[in-house]
Amino acid sequence: MSVWDHLRRLTRALTPPVPLSARAEAQHKLDELRAESLRYNAIVHHATGRAILFAPEEMPHIRDRNLGASYGLGELYCCFVFETDADMAFAKEHRLTDWLEERTRKELVLTGVPEHIANRFRASYTTHEDIVRKTGGDYRIYFS
Repeated sequence: MSVWDHLRRLTRALTPPVPLSARAEAQHKLDELRAESLRYNAIVHHATGRAILFAPEEMPHIRDRNLGASYGLGELYCCFVFETDADMAFAKEHRLTDWLEERTRKELVLTGVPEHIANRFRASYTTHEDIVRKTGGDYRIYFS
């Protein structure tokens, strides 16, 4: 590269970017929030999966989970879906749901989520039977 090529690169690097319109700037901020939310969704998915993996043997089968993180990380949540109403009642009676929530918080911290954000993690519980009763088994409608 010649000296002139280096000077051109430096000039381009030091030249401020063209200012964005208010709409483009708002879209850029929204895209950043959405990307941040997707990253935290993946982290919550990983943490809840690990909590389920290390669950005590008496933990009833967890069929599915609905999870996510709100924009701006106002809250992290997961709704664990047990197979039957009896399974969920057993888990609540034996405090396995409390164990699951606490273990998920620990897994969130282990994956790098700051503790003050992990403490906002909220868990809820439902059953596949309830989803079938209320929406005919349509998870999308049930969780919207």
